[in-house]
Amino acid sequence: MNVEFKTRIGIQGGVMGWLDPWHADLCATMMRTGEGRIFPPQDPAPSVEAFIERIRSLGADFYMHHAMPEKDEIDKFIESIKEYDIDFMIGNEYGCINGPFGEESNRYDIPIECVRKALETGRFMGLIYDETEHLQLHPTIYLNHHPGEVERNPRRHQWAVVDGMTLHESEDAVSDAVKE
Repeated sequence: MNVEFKTRIGIQGGVMGWLDPWHADLCATMMRTGEGRIFPPQDPAPSVEAFIERIRSLGADFYMHHAMPEKDEIDKFIESIKEYDIDFMIGNEYGCINGPFGEESNRYDIPIECVRKALETGRFMGLIYDETEHLQLHPTIYLNHHPGEVERNPRRHQWAVVDGMTLHESEDAVSDAVKE
């Protein structure tokens, strides 16, 4: 079997250094890390053009975007990124930290309509379910960190409630939930 493997290097958006160039205003109102608080940026948000040029200057093959947990904002990003001829991934970290969460878990899922729209670009590489290990193992990790935070249910895990299960049962429950 002859399989060719090519390493690809990606860059994710800034979390602490500056606000997201696609969503600077909204980004300033959300926790962008798991530290449990909002951090002001160190520098102003670059323009989208300047940000893409920085990614290219580093030799990156793709960009991993932390999506705002709002369908309209994700759609705006997808419309914009199509212009820059670069592969991209979409991550759900901001939504997993800030909400809104699903009815069964403390996880934010990128709306399927946005995933379909991203696929239509021909440059979409997939989704990143960020914070999964933290929120599966410790479902209360971001619980009530600051006033106004979306209510998080301390008994809902990222993928599956595994209390009382063996390691193998837990693995199967999480794997089944991911597949679903």
